[in-house]
Amino acid sequence: MEFTPPNAPAVLLLFLFTTLLFFTGLVAAGVLAWRGKRRPARRIAEGLVVVALIYGGALLAHSFTSRDRILEPGQLKYFCEIDCHLAYSVAAVRTAKTLGSGETAATARGHFVIVSVKTWFDPRTVSPRRGNGTLSPNPRIIRVEDGTGRAYSVSPEGEKALAPEFGPEALLHRPLRPGESYTTDLVFDLPEGKESPRLLISEDIPEAPFIVSHENSLFHKKIWFRIPTPPGSDPLRQSGAEGTGPLRLASLVAF
Repeated sequence: MEFTPPNAPAVLLLFLFTTLLFFTGLVAAGVLAWRGKRRPARRIAEGLVVVALIYGGALLAHSFTSRDRILEPGQLKYFCEIDCHLAYSVAAVRTAKTLGSGETAATARGHFVIVSVKTWFDPRTVSPRRGNGTLSPNPRIIRVEDGTGRAYSVSPEGEKALAPEFGPEALLHRPLRPGESYTTDLVFDLPEGKESPRLLISEDIPEAPFIVSHENSLFHKKIWFRIPTPPGSDPLRQSGAEGTGPLRLASLVAF
């Protein structure tokens, strides 16, 4: 398992304390300068420069010494939500050329890769004072990269064909109570022949680039999920009330 950021309570408190100190100092220096007290204003400004250099140095040191980490299917990636943690893991991978039927059917330009991701609210990470209320996760960044570094977003056409009642904007945003979990199918349209695809699920919050050791901090490496290649098999067809539906799944790997 991996945590992002590691030692989350400590680094978040450090970020909040440094931000508060910095802006309080700026206000104090501005007020003193406006009142003509330039020497104490200059000293405060110099102190703020030192604080910024120390914090920035710590942030960059963590970033430049970080490395990409790859999680195997079933391994957990934890996201800190202050007083609790959400865990994500790859539960299954399957491929298809065509998804859905009727008006919502979609055919891939290359081939669809459907990654089933399990989201779990780990009850062991809940603060005793939190209670059993629901947690709405922060927005997420979701993308796949191939072995050449080319990035692919979730396919809106594939998601609509697979689950017409949900839009891509609703992915991984379902509220959870401690101990609850659900599985989401993420659909990507990847070109044929691309090797070593890997999945990134990360936080999409504006302060992340400035949090020490966060995977989205400046120049920091990421925590990825490996997407295994499903073995070839005979195409599967989906049966419905009106007979055999269109080609849906070509192969499947479950974990």
